[in-house]
Amino acid sequence: MSRRSSGGSSVESYTISRRRMRKSGFVSTPGAEVMALRGDTVRFECELVNENDEVEWFINDKSFAADARATEESDGFLRILTITDLTPKDSGMTVEVRLGENVATSKVIVEDTLAEIVKRLERRTTGKEGEDVALSIELDHEAQEVTWYKDEKIISNTEKLQIVNEDTVCRLIIKHADFYDSGQYTVDVDGSKSYTKLQIIGKPVVKKGDKKTIEVERDENIMFNVAFECYEEPSVTCLFKGTALREDAKTHIDTHEGVVRFCRKHVTKADSGDYTIKLFNEFGEDFEMVTVFVKDVPAKPAGISVTEIESEAITIKWAPPEDDGGQPITGYIVEKKEDGRRTFHKVSAGKTTCTIDELEMLKGYILRVSAVNKYGAGEAVETPVVTTGTTYKAPQVSSPPSISDITERGCALSWAKPEEDGGSPIYGYDVYKKEDGGDWIKMNDELLFQEHYAVGDLQPNINYVFKVEAHNEAGFISSSNVESEPLLITPTLGRPTTVLNVPRILITGVNSVTVEWDVDESEPCTEFIVSYKSESSSVWTEVNCQLNSCAITDLKEGVSYVFKVAPVNAQGAGDFSEETEPVKILRKRCEF
Repeated sequence: MSRRSSGGSSVESYTISRRRMRKSGFVSTPGAEVMALRGDTVRFECELVNENDEVEWFINDKSFAADARATEESDGFLRILTITDLTPKDSGMTVEVRLGENVATSKVIVEDTLAEIVKRLERRTTGKEGEDVALSIELDHEAQEVTWYKDEKIISNTEKLQIVNEDTVCRLIIKHADFYDSGQYTVDVDGSKSYTKLQIIGKPVVKKGDKKTIEVERDENIMFNVAFECYEEPSVTCLFKGTALREDAKTHIDTHEGVVRFCRKHVTKADSGDYTIKLFNEFGEDFEMVTVFVKDVPAKPAGISVTEIESEAITIKWAPPEDDGGQPITGYIVEKKEDGRRTFHKVSAGKTTCTIDELEMLKGYILRVSAVNKYGAGEAVETPVVTTGTTYKAPQVSSPPSISDITERGCALSWAKPEEDGGSPIYGYDVYKKEDGGDWIKMNDELLFQEHYAVGDLQPNINYVFKVEAHNEAGFISSSNVESEPLLITPTLGRPTTVLNVPRILITGVNSVTVEWDVDESEPCTEFIVSYKSESSSVWTEVNCQLNSCAITDLKEGVSYVFKVAPVNAQGAGDFSEETEPVKILRKRCEF
């Protein structure tokens, strides 16, 4: 208020001014609850009464600046806070805007969304046998549920099949893959699926079943199939008794859609034996053995001897054949031929002894016998020349054979020439063995003409006895049964014969590894030798280990090494395994 004077009468005048009060506060504030989805961006807006006012924003009672996702802006009377990339973890977040004593609070509710696959499985995936295979996808965010399937069956997390989920990356790791890991793989992520067809490249694998034994009749066809698995058609060969068969008009081998078909036409007894189908490619081989027995004519009788000689008749006897050809023996064919003649004449016989009469006195004859079944007559066994009208008899063996030069699989036999030759010079010998008190088994295929014999193919822990029977030139055979001393071969352990698989290498430090390998329980060993060298060196270092794992130290970081392992027993070391792939010693822990 001011006072004025005009010079006249004294008059007072007044001017009154009123100060205007500054207004402050919110015109509007964000809602008390804000709904959002994973990945959304939310804006919190408040309108001010006075555009010059400044507000403070807080997230969970802390300045918004502590959250890198939050930004503030001003637009006239508006104040705005923006928060990006919300996740379900943000649900329950509180956002406050403060202006003096005025406070507005909002609560954020974030609902999750289903994960989506942003990098899918390849349509086809290829892996190598023996190596690890990783199937991997990437997601837009972490998933609530991830499930892997193989051929529509759920995969569990195992040492062989490892499921690894890291942030937005999901992996299935197949350790040491083999052919049976091939198939259709599916990953289901919150209902979204991706597929791949996995093919493991490696050696062919025969689908093993029971051991195959096939019986066919003469003139029929041998036919069988061998099923296998392989990423592409392998090479195929067939071995018969260890010798490769060639395809010809009689033998045909066909491969189609994972099956080898074998056919051998119009077979005979000579086609009996083991057939091995061998499948192979650049990665290795597998095989299947099929045993075939062809029913055919019988083998020749096991032996023939002259039991009596008269002036006009000869009596012989023989043993049934060891192989009847797969059908019962129905009879025998006995044939005679004068010495010096070309033609045999048949003499019927139904038993294993026969007297051939109406012969000429003092004539030499050769007699032979063959067995008969439904397929016909087999090979014949013959006597030496027998002369009628003589008074010969069978020789007598009076002393047993002597045993010497015993080895792991055999021995040597020797004997004295019989003094009693039956009136005719000794012509040859047969040698027999008996196993654990069983029947006598003749060991020689052809007649022996010397007084010694090398015995082979004996087995350990079996009691053997031996005898020798003599033939004279008149065709008589001794039946003395003079046994040798018993022989028992005790097995001796040789060096290990098993070749171990390639060892596994685990890097345990900057200068050390652990070497592990599988052992063959069927062949005991006392220890193992681990041999290693740097990839560029020719000098191996050896370490002896008692168990099937071994720690190797003092290696050089950054240098590649190769390793191999061999079993050892009391007789020495076996052969080494194949070498590992070069392993570089790094700090990172990994397995090869």
